[in-house]
Amino acid sequence: MRNALYTLPILLGAMLGSASVGASPVDCSESYAGNHAGDPECPVVELVDYTPPGYCDANERYIIVTASGGLAPLQYSIDGVNFQESPAFTGLENGIYPVYVRNADGSCENIVQVVTLNVPLRITIDSISVFDITGCDVLDGVMEVHYGGGGTPPIEYSINGVNFQTSTQFNNLGPGNYTLFVRNADDSCLREEADFVIAQPIGPLFIMLK
Repeated sequence: MRNALYTLPILLGAMLGSASVGASPVDCSESYAGNHAGDPECPVVELVDYTPPGYCDANERYIIVTASGGLAPLQYSIDGVNFQESPAFTGLENGIYPVYVRNADGSCENIVQVVTLNVPLRITIDSISVFDITGCDVLDGVMEVHYGGGGTPPIEYSINGVNFQTSTQFNNLGPGNYTLFVRNADDSCLREEADFVIAQPIGPLFIMLK
């Protein structure tokens, strides 16, 4: 499920303080089991992994938290309102996400990291259509790109890696081998997408007879 990730070690002890839900206020910077018999320890967040900026092959944006200790099952949130037991948040939009972790009973709630996602999804090309040259004395080959999504629109296309256009159609092509290149509107994430051939009809062969 994971692609390339950032790994950030997080220490709960120096965070922005604590808030408890349905429990008495406690100091979440340390275990308080010794102060209140039967009370659980606070969670310790070890890692916050997320899709890094500049990554060009992301199929989705995500945040994944690794935490231990505390009262299981730990609860996680990226808005401070909606909590879940899964530490993985997937299918996210670009934006700013405060990451919260708390015990199962709502105690020791802390914001452990603010994550900024600014990642274009991988450019997807569903297919290309190639139309060969129609005659011996014309150059009317055509290649059309069928864009499937992702990237930072308007997506730019090239058949030589130098000259780019936002139109998905290339006209008046001569016979030969071509390579389709794609990139984002800001020139990032350039890659070779597909090779294709434009063919031309072979004219009649004349043989001189003696």
